[in-house]
Amino acid sequence: MMKIVVTAKVIHDDGSAYQETLLTLQKTAEQGEPLGLSLNESKILLNSAQLAIIQAQSQSYMQAHRECPHCHQRRQIKDHQTRHYHTLFGVIPIKGLRLYRCRCETNNTKSVSLLSEWLPENTHPELKYIEAKWASLMSYDLTVDRLKDILPINKGSVWISKIIVR
Repeated sequence: MMKIVVTAKVIHDDGSAYQETLLTLQKTAEQGEPLGLSLNESKILLNSAQLAIIQAQSQSYMQAHRECPHCHQRRQIKDHQTRHYHTLFGVIPIKGLRLYRCRCETNNTKSVSLLSEWLPENTHPELKYIEAKWASLMSYDLTVDRLKDILPINKGSVWISKIIVR
């Protein structure tokens, strides 16, 4: 029996780093045992990797845009928010900040959502592309079934929620 740990290491421009475990497996090298990852294990790994990468990107974006774009003063946090971003590898929650605008900013609103500025849409372009392409090649129900078979689409997914509504 062997233990396999798949990790992601994030290294920031300033040299700081952290490591996150994406998947831990127990495998054997016995005859008759399947080699490599199962489909379910690969879906978990893809979803975990997507989650880790998106969270690292969002934290980096939040830190880089915390300052006022005009006078570079650090803006105060109004509150925290979470958006659900739909990707080929599942629905990923993204944590973000709502900030009070700086006095030097001229705008009708008193606060700004960094997530709304960064991500005007909640769906990754590749997911939109695959949905449109596959839907043009086969029926909607077949498209949904195929996507569920090969991708780690979860209950929060656009495709799954559309099936339930039908």
